[in-house]
Amino acid sequence: MHQSATLFIGRTVLYYDTLPSTNKFAADLVSKTNPVEGCCIITDFQTEGAGQIGRTWFSGRSDNLTVSYILYPAFLPVSGQFLLSMMAALAVYHTVAHFTNAEVNVKWPNDIYIGDRKLAGILIQNQLSGNLIRNTVVGIGVNINQDIFPEWIPNPVSLRNVCGHTVDKNEFLLRLHAELERKYLTLKAGKYAAVKELYLSNLYRRGGYHPFKEQNGHIIMGEIRDVADDGKLIITTEEGTSRQYSVGEIQFIID
Repeated sequence: MHQSATLFIGRTVLYYDTLPSTNKFAADLVSKTNPVEGCCIITDFQTEGAGQIGRTWFSGRSDNLTVSYILYPAFLPVSGQFLLSMMAALAVYHTVAHFTNAEVNVKWPNDIYIGDRKLAGILIQNQLSGNLIRNTVVGIGVNINQDIFPEWIPNPVSLRNVCGHTVDKNEFLLRLHAELERKYLTLKAGKYAAVKELYLSNLYRRGGYHPFKEQNGHIIMGEIRDVADDGKLIITTEEGTSRQYSVGEIQFIID
């Protein structure tokens, strides 16, 4: 594995053939030791990969990228946690966009889609200390070279599926290190509005009315208008009503 050319993201890499979860390992590492900021944990296979709101993340052995980064964003208030989610999503978005000319978007809150199919997922776990964020684990799973997916995964796609050839995982990882560092330093410089503007401009299905399913099963036609500071999705219905949804309270209806 080639050395990262970044200042701190990915300068320290801990690689394991198999782990239950890179996020769990990273969180345990932070609780017991004092790893440097930007340390990343990589595995070829997760036995207990986790996704948003308790979902699982499946990845074929050695085909894809499964990595978690340790950060110490003490410069952010607790109210700014969703900025980390936007930052990480943009880092993955720009990394993916380098490898394909296909349409890439960020699906709220932080999945990466190519067209209407999911390429990557992000799971962020923060440890809080008073009004500050003590540490953050950014877990990223990207479908790189997997050809075939289990039937129970709704709408997966890999870079190989899209590009028609094998993609160098190490090249992808090094670019991800650089993009994550660039976006993180943008946050550290206090350019919160710039991060949010870029996030919104690349948001999946923003603009126009699309079908959504609410938690109670009710179907609405709505237009994504914005994302609140706490990360809630703001949708305006065809009737003109504005509603806000937390993760798990609204579902995109994708054919």
